[in-house]
Formats: sequence, C-alpha cells, structure tokens
Amino acid sequence: MRVRRAYPMQEVDPVQEYFTRVEEDCKGKTIGALARRLKYEMGSNKSRAAHVLRRAIKLPAQSLPAPLKKVGLEFKTVPVGPDAHPFEAMSFRSFNPLELIDEQWEDSDLLSCISNILIVPLYRQHKDMDVSKARVCQPLRWSVRDNDSKDIQGIRREWDRYRDLIRDGRYAKLPGEGDTHFIHIRPKGRNNQDRVRMPDGGAMVRQCFWLNKKFLHSIIVNANKDWMGY
Repeated sequence: MRVRRAYPMQEVDPVQEYFTRVEEDCKGKTIGALARRLKYEMGSNKSRAAHVLRRAIKLPAQSLPAPLKKVGLEFKTVPVGPDAHPFEAMSFRSFNPLELIDEQWEDSDLLSCISNILIVPLYRQHKDMDVSKARVCQPLRWSVRDNDSKDIQGIRREWDRYRDLIRDGRYAKLPGEGDTHFIHIRPKGRNNQDRVRMPDGGAMVRQCFWLNKKFLHSIIVNANKDWMGY
C-alpha cells in the first residue's frame, strides 16, 4: 500500500492580502478618487485619508479580523512630500504613564506596536495641499524585529530613558524629537484634564510614543530605494 507523505501546511500571511489590495487597487490613485469610487463623504476629520484607504481595501476600522489581531497589525498612512520626507511623525496609541513605569522592554506596548506595521505613504507636493489630492504610494511592511539590530537597540535605549525619567518623577526632563534619534513622546490625553496621579504625588497627562520623522524617512527610503513619489 502506498503511504502518503504528510507535508506541513504553509502558514498563511494574513497581512499580505491587504498589502496586495493597496498595491493593485489603490497605488497611484488620489484619496479623492478612491472616495468617489466608494461614494464616501470624506468630511473634515484628521484621519479621513486613512478612513478612505481602509474602506478601499476592506480593512475594518474598529475591530480587526482575528488573524490580524493575532499578528498585532498596525496600519499606518504617512503624508510625505518630495524625496519621501514625512510631514509628521508616526503616532501610536496613548498610554498610562503608571503602566509604563512597570513595563519591561520585551513585554512593552511600544514593542508590540512596532513589530508588524503596514505603512502606506501618501504623496503631497506640499504640506498644506488638499488631502483629497494626496496620491497613494507603494506600500511597505516594517518590523523593528526584522530590521537592523542597531535600530532596535537604539529604540530600546530611548524607551528605557523615557521610562526611567517618568519613573523618577522627572517629567520636565523628557527629551523632545530634536533630542532623540528614533522615538519621542508627547501628551495625548482626551484633554488637559485627562491626567494620571503619579507615585510622587504629581499628575501627568496620558502620553503617546511617536517614531521620529527622520527615522520614519529612513524606513520609507530603505524600502523604496528608487523613490519616485508613487
């Protein structure tokens, strides 16, 4: 009797489907053109370009499908100008400073946020150009775990610095984007009253980690060495 050989099933990449949809269905098109195709009213929300793009690739905005949750997907649009220079840094979800001071790097919220990112640059000739005229560029996937070890080591050093400063109550000493290479933090509470009581008796607004613009630029151009805008 002939014995069938069992082969391991190839694991499906749940992110590739959405990457391909951006590349094949959206690349080179403007946000306005996609919105018209979808018959979607863009409104004036700051995240309107991301909302349009999510709809175009059928990526839910509120609750991701289980396979994408499992891999910790972060979907990010990045407004860029000539030579792929970002007009702004890349933000992640807000965090409670009290929770940060008890975190270890390997289990940190930031590390989970930068371990599986689908980035879609949106090209504008200048920062103030109408968002509807922004053009979808070649998407890219980035993970700090797969990148140059110097990057993850540098991000960890800067993360340690922020955590230790907050842990020690030195809130006024937090470095800004111009003082770091990879990441920085900024307040991101619902309002100025969205404060957390700290162990030293002080209060701190909820914060958010950002990838610095210069570092984000290096990520984009390293993935697209022949950058032509879109």
